[in-house]
Amino acid sequence: MTMSRRALMTGTLAAFAAGTTAARAQATSFSRITVDVSDLQQRGLGQYAEFVRSTLGASMQKSFAGRIIPSRGPALVVRITHVTLSGFGGMPGADGGGSRESGPGGGSSDYMDGEALVVNGRSVLQRHPQLVSLPTTSGGAWYLSNNEQRRTAALCESYAYWLARAL
Repeated sequence: MTMSRRALMTGTLAAFAAGTTAARAQATSFSRITVDVSDLQQRGLGQYAEFVRSTLGASMQKSFAGRIIPSRGPALVVRITHVTLSGFGGMPGADGGGSRESGPGGGSSDYMDGEALVVNGRSVLQRHPQLVSLPTTSGGAWYLSNNEQRRTAALCESYAYWLARAL
């Protein structure tokens, strides 16, 4: 039986693509996800840091659903270094004064800054810095008492969504 070069190349490319897809699928699975907010805690934001940890943790579980396989893959550690909630910018002339935490940004946007570390034991396999920005209005109505929590939750959702796309 003779095989044409075209058939041989098509078969080779198909096998390569299948192997690459399998390797990519394996590389994107994580044994666990941990959220580290120690930088926020060191700045004296104890309760707020815990809120960020639990809210981002829930968002990560949602965004990485199906990719967390306890018996396989490296761990994913998400370190949040700054959260900036600017003064409410939905009002004309708002300049972003009175931010919750110092860090990147200003104006009428909220920010969450950090990095994701893909780790195997004590070895860091991959480092992915990420900064997410949302309008201050992303948490809904400014006059409700839980405005900061809703804005922080929106940042956590966005951070987890973009991280899942990047990894």
